[in-house]
Amino acid sequence: MKKYIHKKAVIVAVTILGIIGCTEFVDKIDDFKIGIASTIFDQNGIIQITDYNGNQSDISNTNFNITLSGADADKLVSEAGELDITANQGYIQLNVNPNKSQGVKELNFNLTISGGTYRTATFPITLKDSTSFIQVQMVNEANMVGTDKASGTANLTNNATSAAVTVTTTKAKSTNTSSVTVDTGTQFKDASGAVISGSDVKIALTNVDDLGETLDPIYSGAKEFKDANGAVITNKIPVLNGRTNIVMEVGTKQVKQFDKPITVAITIPSSSKNPATGNTVQIGDTYPIYTNEEGSETWTYHGTGTVAAGSDANTYKVQFTTTHLSNYTLVSFVDKPDCGEFSFDITAPNAAADFSGTFYLHFSYIGPHGTYAQGLSTISVANKVVSLSNISRTTNFLNSGKFTKADILNLIAGERVNFYKLLIYGKGKNNDLSSQIATLANCELAINMSTLAANNPDEKNINIDVAANCDGNTLVPDGFPIYVERADGSFSYEGTIKNGKLTLHGFELNKEYNFKSFYKGKSYTHKWTFTSTSYVDKNFSIPDNLCSEIGF
Repeated sequence: MKKYIHKKAVIVAVTILGIIGCTEFVDKIDDFKIGIASTIFDQNGIIQITDYNGNQSDISNTNFNITLSGADADKLVSEAGELDITANQGYIQLNVNPNKSQGVKELNFNLTISGGTYRTATFPITLKDSTSFIQVQMVNEANMVGTDKASGTANLTNNATSAAVTVTTTKAKSTNTSSVTVDTGTQFKDASGAVISGSDVKIALTNVDDLGETLDPIYSGAKEFKDANGAVITNKIPVLNGRTNIVMEVGTKQVKQFDKPITVAITIPSSSKNPATGNTVQIGDTYPIYTNEEGSETWTYHGTGTVAAGSDANTYKVQFTTTHLSNYTLVSFVDKPDCGEFSFDITAPNAAADFSGTFYLHFSYIGPHGTYAQGLSTISVANKVVSLSNISRTTNFLNSGKFTKADILNLIAGERVNFYKLLIYGKGKNNDLSSQIATLANCELAINMSTLAANNPDEKNINIDVAANCDGNTLVPDGFPIYVERADGSFSYEGTIKNGKLTLHGFELNKEYNFKSFYKGKSYTHKWTFTSTSYVDKNFSIPDNLCSEIGF
């Protein structure tokens, strides 16, 4: 299987020789007649696509479409030096074309990923090192819960509805429903108030429950709420108890207004509390409604809805009317803790000096809707230095109003609260928090990663020095990413071979490992067993015809 590694390395060199033609030749390297180092690319990037809910096998099995755009997109090629960029089992391998950019520079571009049942997403990417490793997260619509959608069409006569129409979501993927009713004779207007002409109106409705508000990254961002006087509410935590997004179109024009009110209803459990009184809601109670415009996270007070009987004894619905189309939500407010807002302080003062690893801080939800990872943030530890990515995801969830200070003390004691646990994933397993690594003082949750950022005494750092032999001539692979299979079956990026050398961190001796490499849309597996901390082979077997193809 080792043969594949070097076969691929040689093919990379051969292919790029033809495409870019800037291979480095060096005469009289040691005892070799000619040394060929395929140092064609000064800069490269490895981008890993990860699943928002941790289902990495779904990523590996999806055929993604990759599009690059932006300032420096034209400077990027694949690992084979080609313009066609692909994803291979969740990894995108990029090189910087030396004809467009030489040396190591900061390059910026946008990466758009689509495919399968994943939500299309665009990520701003920056490459600034000789080798940059970047992770991006994709949301699989098929696996998301907390949101449900419905649609309908109503005929128009003289630009007005010829009959009343109601569109209602189901509980297939959410715990509540919402509906919109348009009366007979309703006309539809654009943002300027002009009546829109057409033969029918298309209605699309998206309902989001409280779980969707925290699980789905579209809805889980920080929000600002303003009261009836327009003042920002800062002393309370808003809790969204049901959101509805309504989109209507007549022909190709989007509806924003109506000549008569439409009726909107959002259901709530009959056990819900009235935000104004704190008592269990009763039929006839009023409930505050807030609204916002698409693309904004500023919510303003719309008015109140009236609590009415629902479809069964366990359900009520809050009804209200509007002549303006936007997003609407039911909101209650809970008190902030006396210390303000919760935050994280993550350190690793006693980490092993040579430790290098990545962990994921997240809330694990295990409940009626299944198992999900929420608020995933990345903790990287290298040389005792901690770097954080997307920490706001976990912080926002911590401050979502779901947890009191007592709840958080229980979370850091390793307990499950309201279906949630706060975990740190790393080294192929979830690690519970405990008083040994986490403390809460005022509102700061301090996590000491030192005990986790420790090397296994059985794991060694392996220095690899490889080259291929072509009848006494040597080819030294350069810019060659490799991946290894972990305990959970996923493959992790382990580094990029530079001038034939790479240090692999955390491998046991005399143990077989499954490695993988990617080239031009195909993957190649091979097995390595290390018998010492140095792995040297200057005579890897490669197909004879490849030696002749590169001129040996």
